[in-house]
Amino acid sequence: MNKYIFLFVPLLILSLTLSAQEKRDTIHSVNKSSTASAKQKRNAIIDSLDLTKAQSKKLKALNKEFRAQLKDIKENNQLSTAERKERNKDLLKKHQEEIRKILSPDQFAKYQQLMKQYRGSKKEDSE
Repeated sequence: MNKYIFLFVPLLILSLTLSAQEKRDTIHSVNKSSTASAKQKRNAIIDSLDLTKAQSKKLKALNKEFRAQLKDIKENNQLSTAERKERNKDLLKKHQEEIRKILSPDQFAKYQQLMKQYRGSKKEDSE
């Protein structure tokens, strides 16, 4: 009987530990870890939206164009810091409007919620 207790207790502890870890991983699916890249976190957000193939294709093209435009603004040495901020703000607003056109109302609401969580985690990571 004593042998069974010595076998049972470690197995119980191991199973409880694994169970707790799985719950934590499930709860924090968007913020997997502080070492996860921003790209991985964005991909987790996109994956959770259950996009159709058409939506996914449109969103990828939109994001590619958005990144190129951001890069152009960043590399334009003729702009002042204030002008850069203003152009970035306008571009982001336009980008959000285009995303709203691609996603369904439910998907867009979920997207906004997930992005808010993502931005919150970025602030925590930088502190």
